[in-house]
Parts: sequence; structure tokens; C-alpha cells
Amino acid sequence: DKDEWLNAVNDELHNIAKLDVYDIVTEVPDNSNIISPRRVLTYKRDSNGSIIKRKAGLVPAVLPQQYGIDFRDTFSPTLKQDSLRIITAILVQFGFSIKQIDINSAYLIAELTEDIYMSAPEGHPSYNKCFWKLKKALYGLKQAGQDGVIN
Repeated sequence: DKDEWLNAVNDELHNIAKLDVYDIVTEVPDNSNIISPRRVLTYKRDSNGSIIKRKAGLVPAVLPQQYGIDFRDTFSPTLKQDSLRIITAILVQFGFSIKQIDINSAYLIAELTEDIYMSAPEGHPSYNKCFWKLKKALYGLKQAGQDGVIN
């Protein structure tokens, strides 16, 4: 079980590196907040509740984000359930086919508009040596949803 969790953590770190989420920096500007990282470990389950795989996520542990410095807006447009039902009914009535997509690591693709700094996570070669200047959003950042929609 431990090996499977380590694989999940390594997969997440690999995905973050592959998507070019951060730059490693040795110094942080004086007026910047430094976010501490935290790992979130979850199970992905099938429709019967059986475990399919283990998933690891890297999120901010503490969010000392200040409006106007670390983020500007947090609004992210979403569709109300009733609106989705109406749209689906109209599409079916006119014979359109409906497709669903899921974008893997969607927030990790979203480019940040502010400078956000985070301590390097434990297990990464830069741990306790450097900081990460985030270029793209991590799950849990206040602006992640909005930046995900913009990008």
C-alpha cells in the first residue's frame, strides 16, 4: 500500500513538472507571501465503491493570500443544474448528440496572473533549498477556478 501511495505522489510531482507549473527560485521578494504545500491523498473509486487507484494532489496548506496582492478575482462561471437540464432537453429534442469531456489536471494548465511563491514540497530535490514561483494554478488557490476558465 505504501508503494502505491508513493507512486501516486511521484506521478503528481511528475505531472506538475511536465506541465511546467513552477520555476525554482532562491529568493522571494520582500512583500510576497510564501505558501506552504500540503499533500492530499484520496482514493479514486468506481461506481461500486471499489478502489480503482490512489491519487495524490499538491495543494496550499495555509492560504495567506491577500486580495490585490496574491489574487484579484475568484469568480468562476458555473452552470446551474436546471440550466443544464434545459440545454440537454433542447439538444435531445433536435437530435444533437451529447459528449462529455474531462480535462486532466485542468488547474495545472491555467496560467496565473499574479506572482505566487510556495515552499518546495517534501520529497522534491529542491525541498528546504529553494522556493517555487508558481506559473500555473494549483488546486486550492483562491484564483485557480477563474484562471482555469480564462485559460
